[in-house]
Amino acid sequence: MKKFFFFFSFWILMAAPTCSFSQYTDVINSNRPGTSFSAYSVGTKVYQGEFGMNFGHDEHNLFDADVDYFDIEYAFRWGVWREQFEVILNGSYQIDQLTDRGQTFTRTGPMNTTLGAKYLFFDPQRKRKMEEPNLYSWKANQGKKFKWKNLVPALSGYAGANIRFNGSPYVYGSNFNFFNENEADISGKIMLITQSHITSDWVFVTNFIYDRIGTNFTSTQYILTLTHAFNIKWAAFVENQGISSDFYSDNIVRFGGAYLLNSNLQFDATFNFNTKDTPSRNFGGVGVSYRLDYHESKWELVDDGKKLPKNELEQPKKKKGWPILRWFKKKEQNVPPPDEEIDENEN
Repeated sequence: MKKFFFFFSFWILMAAPTCSFSQYTDVINSNRPGTSFSAYSVGTKVYQGEFGMNFGHDEHNLFDADVDYFDIEYAFRWGVWREQFEVILNGSYQIDQLTDRGQTFTRTGPMNTTLGAKYLFFDPQRKRKMEEPNLYSWKANQGKKFKWKNLVPALSGYAGANIRFNGSPYVYGSNFNFFNENEADISGKIMLITQSHITSDWVFVTNFIYDRIGTNFTSTQYILTLTHAFNIKWAAFVENQGISSDFYSDNIVRFGGAYLLNSNLQFDATFNFNTKDTPSRNFGGVGVSYRLDYHESKWELVDDGKKLPKNELEQPKKKKGWPILRWFKKKEQNVPPPDEEIDENEN
């Protein structure tokens, strides 16, 4: 746990001095249907829910055990404090039937529950002109021109806590626990997130994760997600997740698609499989994402690459100097120059 609190404190200190800029998008920016986190937040005063349900079958050849299960996934995302800051509560609840060496058990309980926060440290798109396409979300991208500078990724950090409820039959996010291992009630999780817009309709996201900090079985993970937008409504993705731990290791492949019904509502479907047999995994499902949008835009002005105050549009610049001197200066400006004297006989 000491490691977790050290990383969390360091992350907060790094976030404090970072300047503010807008991340809000006109259409919903969901992490679904993949499992990776986007580098960008939902925007201040935006409340977003992402839900899914899956049916799956796991089979462990070494221990002659298998599980048929149904689970519900959820994620609640709140944009607070600054545009680039987001609070996330996510997890899953599972109902399954476990067959282990001839005996069958029915189990229910939360599989994973994590509360954390994400902060965007660097955004290479923030100085783009306001009239250019929105590059924060694949749903808003329609241009196809490749630019080398788009390979420079946005960079975010995440820190959170895994919460295990008493009575849950699941440990370390696995369906199997052959050696009756126990998991701590609270453990740490940190993540480095990158997001690159290769073109306006191809997006590449990476997550590098250090999980279960403070337990007997810490894990390292990576998630690589490539998304392609066919048009403003339809998109597809392919994803690879690698997990390395002394308790459970895996290599999972996912693919699927999403449909944007309107600016605040998205539907999705996905299928998942892995590349091993201890256990082998096959599962798929559908999901929906919806947001309540109370965002208030705060424009950021850019003048020759330098940020101007937020109130530049709202308030005129205050005139400097004494009022009476400004009055004489105004009178002088109204006097025409000698070479532009007015001809009184004209007209």
